[in-house]
Amino acid sequence: EAGDTTATARLLTLSNNEVSFSGIIATTQDLDFFRINVPSAGTLAVTANPWFSTENTKGNNLDIDLQVFNSAGTLIGSHSPSDVATASVTVNVVAGDNYIRLDGVAGGIYTDYGSIGQYNLEAVFAAGNTVTTTQPSTATTTTTTSAAGCQNDELESNDSVSSATSVATLPYSNTLSICSGDMDVFVVNICAGGAVEVVASFDHSDGDIDMDLIIDGAVRSRSDSATDNEALTVQNTGANDGLVYFAVYGYNGVSNPSYTINIAQSQSCNADDTTTTTTTTTTTTTTSRSQAST
Repeated sequence: EAGDTTATARLLTLSNNEVSFSGIIATTQDLDFFRINVPSAGTLAVTANPWFSTENTKGNNLDIDLQVFNSAGTLIGSHSPSDVATASVTVNVVAGDNYIRLDGVAGGIYTDYGSIGQYNLEAVFAAGNTVTTTQPSTATTTTTTSAAGCQNDELESNDSVSSATSVATLPYSNTLSICSGDMDVFVVNICAGGAVEVVASFDHSDGDIDMDLIIDGAVRSRSDSATDNEALTVQNTGANDGLVYFAVYGYNGVSNPSYTINIAQSQSCNADDTTTTTTTTTTTTTTSRSQAST
């Protein structure tokens, strides 16, 4: 169990410049603090994901508020989006201790009373990198200068469900970039009876990319292999159209200067589909780091 203050924070030790931890927010009063010591100036990319079920459920009960503090206890970065339960931020750090605070909060479909549960925390340190961050009320927008010279793509800032890129015509294809701490979110309307396949094509050696399916503000499925490319398929088995979101991001906050997103209809619609709602029932296919991916 992590401590509830910086003084009692759980120590997380970097290995190959990264560290991960699985924990739980047990009550509405529970706070989890972590201490990470970095060897030099650079950036620290922190991602906190609630536990999620892979199919046909809301997926999780925990909506995460993420804060990062320096050794003096000064807040240097935070993320608490209202439209998704995950949180991530990349901050500038100097050599020494830094602190991460996780809290379960109200947001979207969640109440503060019910925002408890398991989570996975990941942090990645990059020596010599710098990041300039602005923090609106519901999302973090990041412009990054990395060792590889990553540049934000033409769709920024599409870093959250509320600012997602709308894909109105299928098939859709675009070549984009993921900079450190970045996320590209796309929204697609799936007709009743129809199915959509989304493929993110990239060279794993340039930076590992993962992809989430988000419905009703919760992650429903994830493609997170440790090789080239990620793919998700979602089918709308309901009677009406429905909106789904796909979020593409770097594993542990890494960057990839070039990936291609392809979104295509993989199954035809019902002939009598006439009404649009935001309620869908889905089945998904996904890969994971424990499985082979092609």
